Amino acid sequence: MNSRRNSFCLIIALIGVMLITAACSSSPKAGNEDMGDFLQADFIGIVYDSENRPCRGAVVRADGKDKYSSITDIDGRFVLPGLSRGNHTLRLSKDDFESRIVDLNFTSRKQVLYARLLSQSHLLDKAESSLNALEWKQAEEYLERARYIDEEDSRLLALEGAFFYRKSRYNEALERFLRLIEKGHRDSHLYLIIAEIQAFGLGYREKAILSLKQSLEYGENTSVRTLLEELTESDDPTDP
Repeated sequence: MNSRRNSFCLIIALIGVMLITAACSSSPKAGNEDMGDFLQADFIGIVYDSENRPCRGAVVRADGKDKYSSITDIDGRFVLPGLSRGNHTLRLSKDDFESRIVDLNFTSRKQVLYARLLSQSHLLDKAESSLNALEWKQAEEYLERARYIDEEDSRLLALEGAFFYRKSRYNEALERFLRLIEKGHRDSHLYLIIAEIQAFGLGYREKAILSLKQSLEYGENTSVRTLLEELTESDDPTDP
């Protein structure tokens, strides 16, 4: 059936309407003089986003202590005042970005940390590209990472629905698309996808008919009309 064959493309089209790994390094500044003889010193660093742009407003905290914390400025720069010499664990975080943990061995006052934070939109871009390329393992990894940032993000729900649909995990796909409806998304194609999962994935013919009728409320669609006529005329058992 043409509508069933085109479903995955419709999902990707719907989503359209709605650096892979973090790179962290610590290196000394230019100069050859010995700066390792100290007990405490200010530690500085710069945080970038996936496009190598300064990441403003990121929180950097050492060892979970507020006294060793800083917020990056417009240039992505931060300073941790009076950090003691030795090993530390830095946590970098920002709303709508993936948090990062960096192990630091602070041995020179010339050390500078260069770190990158990845946004949820960047991870979802990677997930969508992987879905289009049928790279399921990579797509699932990116979706899982994005879920830790905001599991209710509409684009994440749509992409997860597409992933589960293509993997024949119909209950999970349906749940994601219904959550989009609950969040206020109304689109003829969205209801069509839901109907196809209900009819052909789960055998819920009556629910599928209702979803198709709802789809037509948001615009006439030949695929929707054809499928509705097919299901209405069918002698299959009614919805369980």
